Amino acid sequence: MKLIQSLAVAATVIGISVNALAYCPGVSRTGDSEPMSDAQIEEVLRAASFPEETIPTMVCIAAAESTRFPTASCTNASDSAIIAYGLFQIYDLWFKQCTNTDSRDYQIALLSDPGVNAKCAWRAFRSARSSTGDGYTAWNVYNDGQCHGL
Repeated sequence: MKLIQSLAVAATVIGISVNALAYCPGVSRTGDSEPMSDAQIEEVLRAASFPEETIPTMVCIAAAESTRFPTASCTNASDSAIIAYGLFQIYDLWFKQCTNTDSRDYQIALLSDPGVNAKCAWRAFRSARSSTGDGYTAWNVYNDGQCHGL
């Protein structure tokens, strides 16, 4: 985890994102958000009902997916119609289920809220856990070998 944190800090200092390097060449941030600390992300995860033992891995996932920026967004490289938003980079698939609204603009605004994004991440985690036995598989960074063993 220290390596991921160091990479995220170094990348943020020079103005790029770890996610941009590994997964999303088009990552961007909107608004005036600042990167969240590990402690802030941990607090949001607890409030969203993540079990304590999942928190270190989920903090790593947030660092890798969004470099801890709650307003990060990423357009899928192979399909520009698919966009992920927020701290945990929630894809369109989960928008309506997590925000209870049909308004895409409102959904995007809601998913920029770390609390809403974490609650949506919890739904994605539970869905992946029920289908694969491992909730972390909802995130490509985990499937690609990052954030294991924390």
